Amino acid sequence: MNKPQTKICFSSARQTIDCHRVIMKLDPVNISYVTLIFEAYDFIGVPRTIDRKNGILEALVAPDFAEDARALVEALKSEIGRMEIITM
Repeated sequence: MNKPQTKICFSSARQTIDCHRVIMKLDPVNISYVTLIFEAYDFIGVPRTIDRKNGILEALVAPDFAEDARALVEALKSEIGRMEIITM
């Protein structure tokens, strides 16, 4: 028996929401720590390592969490010490 297939249609007029890119340069030893902190705070941002050797880390942050991410980065900056914000 052949069952009729249900067609699912999605609107092609989707609005895309851009995310904020937070790019940081830090000591490569601290990449794992900063990544875990971003994930621990209910995924304020999605961290990814851009350049492991040079300590370049990027976090993709939803617009609703931009202020929270800014506060988190500033707290991490004062905690870690050697951390430069390239883009926020």
